[in-house]
Amino acid sequence: PRRPPDWYSTSPVRDSNAIAPALEAPPQGVPVAPARRGRTAAGIAYIALSALGFGSIAVFARQASAAGVDTATLLLLRFSIAGAITWGLFAARRCELPRGRPLLVLAGMGAVGYAGQAFSFFTALTLGSAGLAALLLYLYPALVALLSRVVLRHTLTPLQMGAIAMALLGSALTIGRTPDGTALGVFFGLLAAFIYSGYILAGS
Repeated sequence: PRRPPDWYSTSPVRDSNAIAPALEAPPQGVPVAPARRGRTAAGIAYIALSALGFGSIAVFARQASAAGVDTATLLLLRFSIAGAITWGLFAARRCELPRGRPLLVLAGMGAVGYAGQAFSFFTALTLGSAGLAALLLYLYPALVALLSRVVLRHTLTPLQMGAIAMALLGSALTIGRTPDGTALGVFFGLLAAFIYSGYILAGS
């Protein structure tokens, strides 16, 4: 075939004005895709359900203790039900189990970390009020921040340090004014917070 002249080009015209609209973000007011909205709603629902379940542990544990269920039996029932549900999800989704060192780490975190935290927390519930035990357990965010600074060398800003100090001071004042707790109950509540902090750091 005959060669076209040098000034002729078959390549598309690179018009920046024509390409720019395709690269720009969608204009404001355009609705989010339904699939994305569905995932966001599901995530919010899971968070709310998790908070409801975790926050109600103290109430149900106190009722179980009042009915004569001891801490060991309560933990056995709790972890047996959780284990059955977990294995059912593994089988339904055909998940592959970890092997080797990751499996040992996970087993240690569960057997020592989470089980130790649960035992300490449930024991604290038998020696004091549910509010006091929950308050002591929820010291763990401040403890995680401090331990991450000491163990992992994470930096903390002066604002973060001030917030941690205020949180610890407020908790100390509240604990000191609580008449329905024993020294042993406070010990187990603090022990639960420290064990849970170590559990979180080990998982990171």
